[in-house]
Amino acid sequence: MILSTWYATLICATKLASAIGLLNMSQPLQQAPINSGSEVVIAFSAAGSPDEARRIANVLVAERLAACVNIVDNMHSVYRWRGSLEVSTESLVLIKTRANLLAALESRLRDLHSYEVPELITVPIAAGSQAYLEWIFASTNGG
Repeated sequence: MILSTWYATLICATKLASAIGLLNMSQPLQQAPINSGSEVVIAFSAAGSPDEARRIANVLVAERLAACVNIVDNMHSVYRWRGSLEVSTESLVLIKTRANLLAALESRLRDLHSYEVPELITVPIAAGSQAYLEWIFASTNGG
C-alpha cells in the first residue's frame, strides 16, 4: 500500500511538473551523472507528524540542501524499537538532492528531527528528464 501510494504521488508530481513547465515530457530522459560526486539521489525519511515533516521540508529547501521535498502523510509503519514491536502513523519524506550534500543533509536532519535515530536512506536516480536534473543541480548548494 505504501509503495502504491508513493508511486501514485510520483506520477502526480511528474504530471504537475510537466503541466507547469518544470518537466518537458517531449525531451528524452537522460542518464544522471553516476559516480561524479554530485549525482542526484532521492533520500527517504519518516517524520512523526505532518507538522514535523513540513518543518523539516521547509528548512531543507530553504537551506538548499534539497531542491524539492515531497511529503506523504498517513504512512503506517511497523518496526522494532528497543526490543518491542511498534506500530505508528508517520509522514514519508522524499528528498530530491545531490549525493555530495548527504553528509550535510544528515547532520541537519538530526538537528531538526524528533527521533533519536532519524531514518535516512537514499537511492540514486539512474535517469531522468535533463531539464529536471538540471533544476535539481541549480536549486541545491553549489548550483
